[in-house]
Amino acid sequence: MTDFAQMHIFFLVTTVAVAISGLLLAFILFKVYQILSDVEHISHEMSEESTLIRGDISDARKHIREQGFQMKILSTLFRSTLGRFMHNKKHK
Repeated sequence: MTDFAQMHIFFLVTTVAVAISGLLLAFILFKVYQILSDVEHISHEMSEESTLIRGDISDARKHIREQGFQMKILSTLFRSTLGRFMHNKKHK
């Protein structure tokens, strides 16, 4: 086999390897993008829920200041917080 033929075979194999590597890298980057967008969605949901939980706790503290500590206040807090989670699970 001549040097010229060996050179063509080498460049053909290298071109195919680079093309396959490029496609694989593009696929991996696409999957990383999907994962990061899911993480962003989850963090947004957690931010909204933490704001709602802070509001529930603030309401419970206000009721405790006004009426004193009662077990009813804790049960209302847990029902409102857990009820929101259960309601979200039923709709998914």
